Amino acid sequence: NTDDSTSLGSAVLFEPGKLATNCHVTRRAKHIVVLDAAETMKWTVRSQRRDIHHDLCILSVPGIASEVLSVAEPGAPRIGQLVYAVGYPKGGKLAISGGEVEGLHAYEGAKIIRTSAQFDYGASGGALFDGDGRLLGILTFKARAGGAYHFAVPVKWLAAQSDAAEAD
Repeated sequence: NTDDSTSLGSAVLFEPGKLATNCHVTRRAKHIVVLDAAETMKWTVRSQRRDIHHDLCILSVPGIASEVLSVAEPGAPRIGQLVYAVGYPKGGKLAISGGEVEGLHAYEGAKIIRTSAQFDYGASGGALFDGDGRLLGILTFKARAGGAYHFAVPVKWLAAQSDAAEAD
């Protein structure tokens, strides 16, 4: 960060060489590095495309190699649907939490997903999957007061950001 501190977050590889995370994870960064789960591989982010309004950043990471996720159709989540929150809270080990879609909140042509699948700080930028392992959203925020109020931004915004990056 600009103050020489370090911030940690999660990210999701959704296209070859492209990861999605939250802008609040990278907002103060002067240098962004991506580590694999075992912390044996390290890649430097070449550039980032920011959609600060939707808290969604696309990181360009040449040379990163991994299996790209299957993405659900935009608008796919439904109330009561089984979901899994996946991320690396506090820069620690992979954490997976199951729950359900508890709310869908219309916002700017898409639906913010509220889930009971819990995640902690540092998992921001991680993935919200459906029961078939398809990406539904990017973990973004939770209620500061606690409780089962965890939210993910929709993949529809991810697709829009990716399309915009292609046009650049």
